[in-house]
Amino acid sequence: MKKVIIPILFLVSCSSKTTDTIYCKRNIKKSIHNIEVLQKWLQEDYVIGDIPLEVAKNYYLVLENTKLGLIKNKRKLKKEIDDSTEY
Repeated sequence: MKKVIIPILFLVSCSSKTTDTIYCKRNIKKSIHNIEVLQKWLQEDYVIGDIPLEVAKNYYLVLENTKLGLIKNKRKLKKEIDDSTEY
């Protein structure tokens, strides 16, 4: 139960004072942008003391690995598209 509550509380605690836009489409570029916004919010929450360092590190590690995975998939899809259009 705690595993479900913690991510929800994390997202709720990430209130933004800026006008960052979160996209909901299945677009890799926009998904990467969303992760970068979450990383920024995570850093802000850590700096003001809303979350401890160890929690911030763990979330940041997950976000960074997810972002790198999306970048890798984006490159793979681009390569597949390029390969399929060659004659």
